[in-house]
Amino acid sequence: MANEYSRSLEREVKIMLTEDEFERVLNTFEWEDSVEQTNYYYMDSEGKLAAEHINVRVREKNGAYSLQVKSLVKNIDGGPSVHNEVEMKIDCLPDKIDAGIVKEMTGTETSGVNMVGSLVTHRHICHRGDTGNIEVCLDKSHYLGLTDYELELEYTGEALEQVMELAKALGLNTHRCPQGKMSRFYRRYKMINEK
Repeated sequence: MANEYSRSLEREVKIMLTEDEFERVLNTFEWEDSVEQTNYYYMDSEGKLAAEHINVRVREKNGAYSLQVKSLVKNIDGGPSVHNEVEMKIDCLPDKIDAGIVKEMTGTETSGVNMVGSLVTHRHICHRGDTGNIEVCLDKSHYLGLTDYELELEYTGEALEQVMELAKALGLNTHRCPQGKMSRFYRRYKMINEK
């Protein structure tokens, strides 16, 4: 793996949806794109990364792989979550990621991470806001025998007020405390493996 990383700050409001809400939002917008992506999740046996709210995954999209690390900066109930993201293009899907690479990308010492499963998302995308600075992502995800629905409103600049107005106009409740895909996957994974 060539250690060439891109770094970014992600600001978004996540809203968990019922199936009916998903269908309503699906029929509300003219979608610019529709993609399928698979997140392969990795965990360390010590549980250090989960304790520090660090998500290690490989995302496969259009036949290309990216090793991605997301670490929580802040999460406001009913409002935005902010994550630091580090990403590196890779050639193939690994079963294990070396401890050195994990430390370089996360700053956390582990014995390395192992793949524990995957989540497949069918995503619809369009842009809104005064300058198109709100990316609307409507997701239907399948993992570990479950299907769930989510709206992600990712924004740049000072567009939070526009994001909240958009959610309100859609009649959606932003006060449900949503968990990210990794957290939902991990909760289900833990439940299955504790049986």
